[in-house]
Amino acid sequence: MEWLTEAGFLVSQIPGGYKASRQKILEILENPKQSFIVVSGKTGSHKTKLIESFSHCSLNLENDAHHRGSAFGGMGQQPAQAVFENIVARTLFFNKNPTLLLEDESRHIGKLYLPEKIFTLIRTCPIVLIEESLEIRVQNIFNDYVLNATGERFVKSTESIRKKLGNQRTDQILKEITTAFSISEQNGISSLKEHYYWISDLLTCYYDPCYLYGFKKAEQDRKVLFQGTYKETSQWLLNLLKQ
Repeated sequence: MEWLTEAGFLVSQIPGGYKASRQKILEILENPKQSFIVVSGKTGSHKTKLIESFSHCSLNLENDAHHRGSAFGGMGQQPAQAVFENIVARTLFFNKNPTLLLEDESRHIGKLYLPEKIFTLIRTCPIVLIEESLEIRVQNIFNDYVLNATGERFVKSTESIRKKLGNQRTDQILKEITTAFSISEQNGISSLKEHYYWISDLLTCYYDPCYLYGFKKAEQDRKVLFQGTYKETSQWLLNLLKQ
């Protein structure tokens, strides 16, 4: 600690050291003081975008985990599990809003797993449900993931879910991906037209069934507070959280 002080940093020692601080973090994760609203919806409905737009009163688990929560969701190196938990606990401790938004997540985000209490909250708390058409969701995926990307990433990610897709479907989608990016490279620019089919196939054949399976496994009687388009849901939450 002396070298930090000499370097000009204000340093204080935590009573009890690391073990005590770790115990406090686990207590915060196990007993959050806020109430929660879960933002749910199929892949491409812009759940994360909505969470980010309410950054002052949300728990952005995907941002904290450096992962978008899907086979295509890598955002660089993920933190260690303990570091991830520390970040989540810090938000819970310092955010004094009585209600926080959090996204409908599976138990794992990339290689990390959600603290048990947080996962239970996701499965039991009231939800708002974003409902967008397949066309809009494909457009969102294209804009968010594909527009400035290369095909290699999507080929690798699709291969990683081959067992769930099945060989025939995987080979078909891989062919669509390769063809789409080849056309984009020839044209010097990507457009939705050539990428529509493989994105829509992944949504309807993989992501949507996964979402519906997880949704049905959650508490069947959890309350749906509102359902509508992204714009309608955002406005409803804005009105609610202003109260």
